[in-house]
Amino acid sequence: MAPRSLITLLVTVSLASAGSAEPATPGCSDSSRECLVRAATSYLDAITQHDGSLAWLAPDVHRRVNGSELEGEEAIRSAIDHEPEMIGYRDARFFVNEREGWVVVFWLIDLDGPVTARIAERFKIENGLITEIEGVASRDPAE
Repeated sequence: MAPRSLITLLVTVSLASAGSAEPATPGCSDSSRECLVRAATSYLDAITQHDGSLAWLAPDVHRRVNGSELEGEEAIRSAIDHEPEMIGYRDARFFVNEREGWVVVFWLIDLDGPVTARIAERFKIENGLITEIEGVASRDPAE
């Protein structure tokens, strides 16, 4: 096989497999602080890496951010895949209620521009999967 044909084949295989990533399975299923924080962090990682398959989402997950609502795992994963370009997140603060199975996270995302988004989100987590996401976000020019 000619080198050019091999490169074309490799690129085609890479692109085909990139869109078919299997959703992440939770690494835990209890209501411990560690498990709840790991589940919430899976969502933060998914958002900043534009990879919805990283988030530990329940099939019937519901998301409301700044009044915009999405229903279902597929719709939310697709939205995550199409988030604006980000440099990364920082300064995440987690407040956990183990008894109720929820986590509130205050975090910052650095976007191109330079712009910093300030975000507060509440996650309801059951058996290691996120079932509810409620959030508010604002974008401000970086200082």
